[in-house]
Amino acid sequence: MKRLSFILLFSFISAIMTFGANISELKNKAEQDNAEAQYSLGVCYRCGDGVEKNLEEAIKWCKKAAEQGYAKAQYNLAVCYDSEYGVEKNVEEAVKWYRKSAEQGYARAQHNLGICYYNGDGVIQNNVKALAWVCAAYANGDNGTTKAIRIIRQKMTSAQIEQALKLAKSYANGIFDESKESMQLQIFHYLDSKQQDNFIKF
Repeated sequence: MKRLSFILLFSFISAIMTFGANISELKNKAEQDNAEAQYSLGVCYRCGDGVEKNLEEAIKWCKKAAEQGYAKAQYNLAVCYDSEYGVEKNVEEAVKWYRKSAEQGYARAQHNLGICYYNGDGVIQNNVKALAWVCAAYANGDNGTTKAIRIIRQKMTSAQIEQALKLAKSYANGIFDESKESMQLQIFHYLDSKQQDNFIKF
């Protein structure tokens, strides 16, 4: 079986500019358990933005934010465990954090969780859950999932695809965004309409 690759992108951008604070204000907010500030401080340590670059501190603050439920931090922490970046590789831990982020509607995490299910990395291999998660990612704006959708569905029966569609809808329901409505309806319509051979050929 062909293995699929993850999106291993860190969502790291200039935290000080994004958060609109100087480094001392950012540290104060982070120490007061502000999850966004904790994540942003982790980014600063990761990039050397206003502080000396320190991967250990970056992971520490990212983990604090992740433990408070900050989806972007959860995704980035999962990527760290997945790619052995600053921590020992641990696919089960990566899956745990991908799932927490994915369940909040973070599209990149949904995509990577789907790939975990397809490859059987840290979870029992399951094409239905794999397709459901990558479809949810696509519906939430991750256009990088189209190749994964094509590959996964080639290994599935029509009944399995229909089951995956129902799951994808449930995964997307809690984070349905009216501005993305046409994209979300498009993916579900194509899967529902049995036009699977014509689905996403770009």
